[in-house]
Amino acid sequence: LSILKSSPSVLKFSEQLARPRWELIKPYIKSKSVLDVGLGMGTFAKCMIDDGHTVTAIDVDNTSLYANITPAIYNGKKIPFKSDTFEEATIICVLHHCPNQEEVLKEVMRVSKKAIIIEDTYRNQLEHIAIAIRDSIENWEFYKHQYRSFDSWKKLCKQNGWKVKHVKSWSSWDFGILYGHQTFFVVER
Repeated sequence: LSILKSSPSVLKFSEQLARPRWELIKPYIKSKSVLDVGLGMGTFAKCMIDDGHTVTAIDVDNTSLYANITPAIYNGKKIPFKSDTFEEATIICVLHHCPNQEEVLKEVMRVSKKAIIIEDTYRNQLEHIAIAIRDSIENWEFYKHQYRSFDSWKKLCKQNGWKVKHVKSWSSWDFGILYGHQTFFVVER
């Protein structure tokens, strides 16, 4: 990780990958203070900060590439903030890494009024396999992730009384060879 942090080209490349996702959700971020759940490398938070937002980040580990962007470390279960602390939270490609997805999302909805989510989703079994291969290679994590179809996410939201306010899905080819399908959705209490 320290080698990556010291490489300007790695930082630039990482930011170039994060910028299109930020541009996609930017119109849906209305408050200046945002909770970023699952900071990861921190490039998405950097995009928000560069555009004038104050970001509070949490994660189960600090893998940020930026010395000035570090997450509050938490146990992946109970988010260490009072209810309604934030107007909005972002969860970008995180939930499929969580063994307790519903509990994480419930915690996010407890501490914020709106969640802006981008998640790997699938429409059929072949797509499910393809995104699992891509995600394993890109994250260098060779274990089973918990992917859902968008309909499954929508059903989960309905069961918890949350409203899905916006949805956009797309397919992509990362590096020209790794197929993925993602869905962006905005959930409100």
